[in-house]
Amino acid sequence: MQNGEKGFEPVWCPFYREDSGRSIYCEGITDESFLRLTFASGRAKRQQMEIFCRTKNCGKCELYTAINARYADD
Repeated sequence: MQNGEKGFEPVWCPFYREDSGRSIYCEGITDESFLRLTFASGRAKRQQMEIFCRTKNCGKCELYTAINARYADD
């Protein structure tokens, strides 16, 4: 479990790396890569994080599903 922005709940998603401004950074779908999801507003980013990143239901996130697929063959 990691911490995102100060004053918010911890992040449960294992693929979360960090967030800043209007962006969430996640592990990439290939080695040595990352994904940056950028929103039109900070409010929209916080909403995404509250629904997916900061809950144990992060598996419902489309990015989680895509990233997790790289481990499915292991």
